[in-house]
Amino acid sequence: MHIVIPMRRVPDTETRIGVVGGQIDESSLKSWVINPYDEYALEEALRLVESQGGGKISIVTIGPEAAQETIRKALAMGADEAYHLQDAAFERLDPLGRARVMAAAIQKIGDYDLIWTGWKAVDEDHGQMGVLLAEFLDLPHLSTAITIAEAQTGSLIVTAQGEGGTLRVSVPLP
Repeated sequence: MHIVIPMRRVPDTETRIGVVGGQIDESSLKSWVINPYDEYALEEALRLVESQGGGKISIVTIGPEAAQETIRKALAMGADEAYHLQDAAFERLDPLGRARVMAAAIQKIGDYDLIWTGWKAVDEDHGQMGVLLAEFLDLPHLSTAITIAEAQTGSLIVTAQGEGGTLRVSVPLP
């Protein structure tokens, strides 16, 4: 099983953040981390690959040269390969632009079984990457997945959050 995880570098949640002109003032930030929700996706993907007896996990990150630190952390956690998308044109992308760039990169990576995004990024709080990627790649999408309860040939049994509790649903793989 090949799992692709779009991963975002965000300011450490304990860092004091300044805002200038409606944007995060990155010059004041000292510490960056893997977006906690993306880190959770990576941890769950590692569990799934282990339970399946093998597989590959690829992370894809859009960001500056300094994103190498968070990429190394993801590789140290167990990701097998990393793709770093770096271009001056990517510096101030909105969620739609980020998703377009990410979708193009994932299409180039090719043969994958599952794309697992974090729920949202803790810096801008948009929560749109998963839905937009599914649309651009013409794939089925499931929001609010907590964990994969069971992997079957061509589908997964997923535990997802619903109103008032959790749901177990079967979803097809891409």
